Amino acid sequence: MSRPIKFRGKREDNREWVYGYYCEVEGRHFIIPSFKGNKSGVRAYLHTYKWRDSNKTAISGFVEIDPATLGEFTAPLDKNKVEIYEGDIVKLHTASDCPIMTVEWGGHWEYAGFGLSGEREPRYEGQPKWAWDNINPIYAKKLEVIGTIHENPELLEKAIEE
Repeated sequence: MSRPIKFRGKREDNREWVYGYYCEVEGRHFIIPSFKGNKSGVRAYLHTYKWRDSNKTAISGFVEIDPATLGEFTAPLDKNKVEIYEGDIVKLHTASDCPIMTVEWGGHWEYAGFGLSGEREPRYEGQPKWAWDNINPIYAKKLEVIGTIHENPELLEKAIEE
């Protein structure tokens, strides 16, 4: 099974989200937006050239982003058919509780995949309050994206207080 590889990040110029392909050029971070109607899906180029003893880089179609906001698409959609990205804040709808968690890569055990991290009440004696759950298409149907760690950090503070 394959999944689309795409990213999002907040633009440096206006702090709006941009979605597409990620690349780093000369220490700067970019999203290359995908455009419909183009067979390759991309309308961008990068050209490095020498001009009067200095190296120049011409960039077209690349959108510079704040690298702290970079997040990869996890592939499953939440219960409302919303794309889930690394850095999202989600509510896990289960029969007993609805903890608020964050979407992360790796987690506590450096797991090779996306998962949920957060605190919740232990279900049995000795279980840690810290939780890590793998995200898969079946599990994702119990998730609801309610914000991002970049725009709504107060949701996490509220979850810890409860």
